[in-house]
Amino acid sequence: MVKIHRWLSAALPILLLTLSAGCRSPELDVSLRPPRELPLAEEREEEEIDPWDALAAEDTFDDPRMRPVLRPAEESGYVPALELRNKDGATATLELAEEDGIMLVVFWSMDSFDTISAVLHADYLVGKYREYDVGGISIVSNPETYHHASGFLEANHVGMDNFYDDFSALRRMSDAAGRDIGQELPCFFIIDGGGRIRFSKLGFSSSKVSDGFRVAGLRVMENAPSGERIEDYLRRLIAGEHDGR
Repeated sequence: MVKIHRWLSAALPILLLTLSAGCRSPELDVSLRPPRELPLAEEREEEEIDPWDALAAEDTFDDPRMRPVLRPAEESGYVPALELRNKDGATATLELAEEDGIMLVVFWSMDSFDTISAVLHADYLVGKYREYDVGGISIVSNPETYHHASGFLEANHVGMDNFYDDFSALRRMSDAAGRDIGQELPCFFIIDGGGRIRFSKLGFSSSKVSDGFRVAGLRVMENAPSGERIEDYLRRLIAGEHDGR
């Protein structure tokens, strides 16, 4: 028994090494790569995407009216004066043509997650590009959701000035922009420093992601093809403004 015990003691390490080698998974011939990272918004300007080429690309929108439209300054209509109401119900005339810098205007309501996300996204962009003289206006366009909107904006710390509309201001804006929008929401407009409506977009689609702006405790971002996001067009207009074009 002593001899057997000593034999086992000597052979056991060798046996374990042999078994270990036999059970080891074969090494995979896969090179390790860093996880793919989305480009930062600040780096998007390095992408050589011409705005006119982007608009001429294959249609990725089910409803043609939902395609973003960016027009050259000479083909853009001027923003009209808008008759709106403030939170106290008093009439207010908004003269956006007299504002300095670029103005991002969003017409929205409390009807759905995407329309609610639209105003938060607009506020996020205005805050992000404020140093480039970008301002913003929030306009609640569905009278049936007025009483919900004020508390929502306050709870989510929306910094843009907010007004209320009965769709008449939306119709005036869409007519001046040359768009057939009707009473569809949400809708975005970007006005340049000369008071011209350079950009318009109907609709907004959002996705939950790990980084972005918050809505109802979730993080979301605009779900749109690269080069056709609202931020992409805003950045191009900012670059044009600061290049003197």
